[in-house]
Amino acid sequence: MFKRFTPVILQLLVCLPAFAVDETVPAHEGDVLPLLRARCVKCHGPNRREAELDLSTLPGLAAGGENGVVVDRAAPLESLIWQRVASGEMPPEVPLPEVERQVLRRWLTAGAAGLPVAASAADAAEHWAFRPLAPPPLPDAANAGEAPTAVDRHLLAALEANGLTFSPKADRYTLIRRLSFDLTGLPPTPEQIEAFVADERPDAYERLVDRCLASPHYGERWGKWWLDAAGYADSNGYFSADSDRPLAYRYRDYVVAALNRDMPLNRFLCEQLAGDELCDYRPGAEVRPHQVEPLVATHFLRNAQDGTGESDGNPDEVRADRYSVLEGAQQIIGSALLGLTLQCARCHDHKFEPITQADYYQLQAILAGAFDPDHWVKPNERQIVTASAAEIAAWEAEMQAIDQDVARLRSDLAVWVREHRPRGQVLFEDHFDSPEQLAQHWTNTAPGDDAAAGSPAVQVGAASAPAAIVQDGCLRILESGGGGNRWLSTRESFAWTPDEIGASIEATFDLVADKIAADGPAAARIGYYLGLHDYDDNAHTSGGNVLIDGNPAGGAEVHVDYPGADSRAVGGIGNGKYGPSRNFGVRITNRGDGNFQVEHLIDGIAEEKSVTLKASDLADGGFGFEFCCGRSFIVDNVSIELSPPQSSGPAAEY
Repeated sequence: MFKRFTPVILQLLVCLPAFAVDETVPAHEGDVLPLLRARCVKCHGPNRREAELDLSTLPGLAAGGENGVVVDRAAPLESLIWQRVASGEMPPEVPLPEVERQVLRRWLTAGAAGLPVAASAADAAEHWAFRPLAPPPLPDAANAGEAPTAVDRHLLAALEANGLTFSPKADRYTLIRRLSFDLTGLPPTPEQIEAFVADERPDAYERLVDRCLASPHYGERWGKWWLDAAGYADSNGYFSADSDRPLAYRYRDYVVAALNRDMPLNRFLCEQLAGDELCDYRPGAEVRPHQVEPLVATHFLRNAQDGTGESDGNPDEVRADRYSVLEGAQQIIGSALLGLTLQCARCHDHKFEPITQADYYQLQAILAGAFDPDHWVKPNERQIVTASAAEIAAWEAEMQAIDQDVARLRSDLAVWVREHRPRGQVLFEDHFDSPEQLAQHWTNTAPGDDAAAGSPAVQVGAASAPAAIVQDGCLRILESGGGGNRWLSTRESFAWTPDEIGASIEATFDLVADKIAADGPAAARIGYYLGLHDYDDNAHTSGGNVLIDGNPAGGAEVHVDYPGADSRAVGGIGNGKYGPSRNFGVRITNRGDGNFQVEHLIDGIAEEKSVTLKASDLADGGFGFEFCCGRSFIVDNVSIELSPPQSSGPAAEY
């Protein structure tokens, strides 16, 4: 059962090699093998065996090579390996430092502890990671009676080898705290402490262990070790574009539940590698309840970093990002399941592990069916719906009802705000009642500018894009899709920096539709401008041309002096989504010290997220709409109002 393997997982995660530098007897696993692997395996390893000698394992060292046995227990300093090392002949290019030579010498003269008495070529070829788990033989201990378990026996033997022994037994208050922290990660409650201290039964400790193992916090505490080994994260880990993995928590909860249920280790691993095959899942078919958990388990193969959802480089970079996901999955499989490092075999046969380059790409071929670089699915699109058809229908009906309620309430609120909010001084208003009057209020040239904006410029009153026309009492923004930016501006210029502190100016419009034809594409952005005065950037006045780039996904980005090489983004405002049948705009309020707050308005109500501009950013100029990138839409009821300071009361809320 899985809980039996918990100490093994911890041991694999916390054991780090270190070279001994004192006169103690070096350990074969902790000192000698790391030395040989670091210095000798390049030429005498699992993939390159010069003189048929493999020094990557103790059986390989015991088996020797074509020149015979390399370790002579009867005469350790006459051993072939020592003679070659002591003479500086081996390693050939960089002889061992004196400290490392002494490690090898002390190990040999102490009897080469851990070296098998005899080893065959087959034994020498067996990498430690491929050997079945088996309990090691119990070491001798002078006070073996003080070690009630096999683990205690190993600890005691190691302590006695260093002239130490166990500390005095802990009292029960200490013992329950240690056990509770170790198994659940949490301190025991006062009630649990008192109950354990008062429990006089001979198996009180074993009962306490069982209670801790039965706690749901056990899986949370010990599941983290597996999650670390599996590379679990709640985001895709792609540099600055680190996007969310919104459903990754399902895999985390699977791991926690598996430990708490004591799931057999073989089942736990098989579900993570091939849960879809184990539950006979077929793409497109309705997911049955018993299939959900094995499918969630396969998130193990998705734990690697994955930036393919944000990758926007050239085709070679995009393809490299896709292969990086495959390689990350291989790395996790190698380290978490095989105890091997695989990455080196991307470019050549591994020098330290028994993995060839061919092995590496054969493993990659297994995963390529799910991560096909030629038919790639971005990370947040790799989802399946696990609800039944009936559940989905009920959910969709409920969501539709909620959407209808929200739309009704939003409409009621918008009507109420229009009827009750205090109106400021109206500086400009256009309801687009007459097509003939469009050119009286609007133009393709900003106030005071010496040329029309963009080429081709917007045609006011024409039907051929890029153009602005009045139809059915609304203004139609007809974009041609040609290169560059254009704008439609009011002929009138406005001061966008109110003089009084607390005073504000706001510009709003109704977004009637985000497309022209019912079956046409929706505009990717709804852009509008404040302070239009200089398209070609050749005026003496800086700033202005403030673009409010409304996003259907939510909020709007603010750019000063747009377009042009000196354009700069100053941040986002609001979070509401740009969509039809709502009123949008901005309010600019004088906050003193030359600072002006820019707030996002939806249906007359200001959203929380805002930016602050300086007076130099807000040059006097017109209000207008952006023409760019094929983005056509329909607006109505453009209004610009100036409001005095509102110190308190209901009016201040608007």
